[in-house]
Amino acid sequence: MSTDLSSCIDAVRRLRRALTVLESTTGLLELPPLKGREWFELLEHKLLPQLHDADFLVVAVVGGTNIGKSVVFNHLAGSKASASSPLASGTKHPVCLVPPGFEEKHDLEATFAGFRLVEWGAEEDALGASDEHLLFWRHSDRLPENLLVLDTPDVDSDAPVNWERADHVRRSADLLLAVLTQQKYNDAAVKQFFREAAGEDKAVVVVFNQCQLPEDEPFVALWLDTFGRETGVKPEYVYVVPQDRKAAGELRLPFCEVTQETLAELLEQARTSPEDLPTESRLEAASRDIVADLSRLRFEEIKLRTLRGSLDRLLDEATGLPGYLDEIRERSGEFGAAAERLRTEGMVERRDWPTLPRTSLTLTAERWWRRRQSGVEVFVHDVYAGLSALPGWMVRKVKEMSGGEIDDATPMQAYHRDEWSAIVAAVEQLYDVLDRTARDRNDLLRQRLEPILGGKTRESLIARLRSEHESANLDRLLQDVVDGELNRMVEEHPREFRFRKLMKSAGTYARPLTSAVLFGVGFGPMGEVLMPALAPLGDVAGGAAATAAGEAVMTGGSRMSEFLARFPRVVNERFLLERLKWLESMLNEHLLDSLPEELHRAATITDSPEYQAVAEQVTSLRSAVVTPAVEESVS
Repeated sequence: MSTDLSSCIDAVRRLRRALTVLESTTGLLELPPLKGREWFELLEHKLLPQLHDADFLVVAVVGGTNIGKSVVFNHLAGSKASASSPLASGTKHPVCLVPPGFEEKHDLEATFAGFRLVEWGAEEDALGASDEHLLFWRHSDRLPENLLVLDTPDVDSDAPVNWERADHVRRSADLLLAVLTQQKYNDAAVKQFFREAAGEDKAVVVVFNQCQLPEDEPFVALWLDTFGRETGVKPEYVYVVPQDRKAAGELRLPFCEVTQETLAELLEQARTSPEDLPTESRLEAASRDIVADLSRLRFEEIKLRTLRGSLDRLLDEATGLPGYLDEIRERSGEFGAAAERLRTEGMVERRDWPTLPRTSLTLTAERWWRRRQSGVEVFVHDVYAGLSALPGWMVRKVKEMSGGEIDDATPMQAYHRDEWSAIVAAVEQLYDVLDRTARDRNDLLRQRLEPILGGKTRESLIARLRSEHESANLDRLLQDVVDGELNRMVEEHPREFRFRKLMKSAGTYARPLTSAVLFGVGFGPMGEVLMPALAPLGDVAGGAAATAAGEAVMTGGSRMSEFLARFPRVVNERFLLERLKWLESMLNEHLLDSLPEELHRAATITDSPEYQAVAEQVTSLRSAVVTPAVEESVS
């Protein structure tokens, strides 16, 4: 075997392993199984068993019903090895003649993958009907050591089990000995079988059996011409065997070789003067020992040719392994489109979600700060917090007296109410996306989505969301988010925090002095409303003694100021993320289940190591198949 073709061995084995893994990951795509695909059967039953063992030929005697296949086979065997009858054929299972000692050097089971091998005891063994694919074998001293010969069931049988056996035989064989007759050379089922063989570039020897000589001689060329044009077969040899029942029974039929020159002459005669039938045979004198002819075939070239044909079928862009990869890519793309639609159209838009009330954010931050203040600082803070609440209390009293509408909801309660509206809108939007996806042409997605689109499912989901949402403690969640961010600030800027805390403490002790000044100039308690604007005064009151410290942390303070400036936005983002994660969890648990994960896995199969491994072996095999050395060896 050419070393270039031998380089395919490892690639083919790696490919088979990679295909097994890839198929196990594509269940979501629900593609037809690998088993039954022609290219895969060639890989299993031809390439894997024989690519590494190319120093022998498997010759299969094939053809239609009742054309004398077993008679031809028995002539090759030199004995009545296979049962034959002038009535309808009875061979139900292939039978094989094997040179003595062959099975000790070669893996006979692997050579005939798809069959269970049984030692052949009597010629009637192969006549029994069975759904199991059996292959009977025995030794034959007449065969050369590198030639195996098969008798086979009819390729035009009405029994589907025979079609499968015929396919197994065709894939296992290197050379087909096609037995044809005047009645069967143009049969549709027979031609279909040999079209498949020609597509694999299978070597073929044609035997026209049961011919009336010399009358049929001019028409043999016509029959062969029609057969070749209809199937694409170009035979290595052509033989004509006369009709002679007695000679057939005694295994002394002549196999008359028809050379290309003789075929051309016969074809010209048949076309120009078909009425002039010959009175003497010009073929009977060309009787040959067909076994000797077969033994002189260029084994290596034929083996390379048939393996190369199988590789070509395997690598065919449309009908081979690349076509299978295209199927995966196309189906995966459909799931990818659905996943993208669900991601972009079915998810909640952040702009549709309410923003946290600033007052709630401020109060929550103050609770964090109070836990870090002394008792005096807390007392002063509480006093002024009560004063700062007076304006709101006065506004409420004015509304009550004027009969205006009063909203008793706290800011977080109002947020809770607005959030529920956003949730309902998000659920409706998600159902709309799922409904549009289910109406697409992807039957797999439709089957997956229809159970979750029912009205009761929607009602149940809304009720469960409502119950979970009402029991949600948003104040606690906000406190956790705020505490987390402020604690992080302390960890990242410890010196700057201590400086700010010092300034804040100084400001707290200065607040009564500031209030006294405001009373003195006539503002009274309402002056506290202006405290945010006058806060720097507190820093000034306590800051003279800390000027040096302030300069020392100026750079760090700037970074901390940036952190505090971003603080409201960051808290809003983190709070929103937690709420969206909750909603996503609820939707996955009670509506979508594993759908998003399944869509993602199906959509990314072509990016998976399993898919890439198969694609890499396709590239390797293509490189090995088109090498000049192989091209030259099979030409």
